[in-house]
Amino acid sequence: MAETETHTVNERINATTDQVRDVTHKLRLAARGAVIRAEDSGNELLDELVKTGEKLDKERQKQQQKKAKQSGSQKSTLDEARDRLAGYLGLPTRDEVEKLSKKLNTVQRKVNKLEKSGSNA
Repeated sequence: MAETETHTVNERINATTDQVRDVTHKLRLAARGAVIRAEDSGNELLDELVKTGEKLDKERQKQQQKKAKQSGSQKSTLDEARDRLAGYLGLPTRDEVEKLSKKLNTVQRKVNKLEKSGSNA
């Protein structure tokens, strides 16, 4: 009787082991399938997100260009008004100050060059 019980227990263990192997194999296959499906879905989602981002970039660029054009015309009007006011008050305009600044820089470089050549002699 002990042999029969041992044989029955061994059969149950073998059957359970086979079931565990089958379930483990199915889980492994399911996991692989899930990964592949997730990759496919993830790639599709990524593509959709990229397209959406590109659309938003294009819209923002258009808005920025529109704003730049508007502010550019406003700046030129403001510059004109400032230049007229400076003329009425006898003050130099921004362009005149920039020209004078460039000339002053040129003169300063020449003076520095002369100082160096004078100290070397």
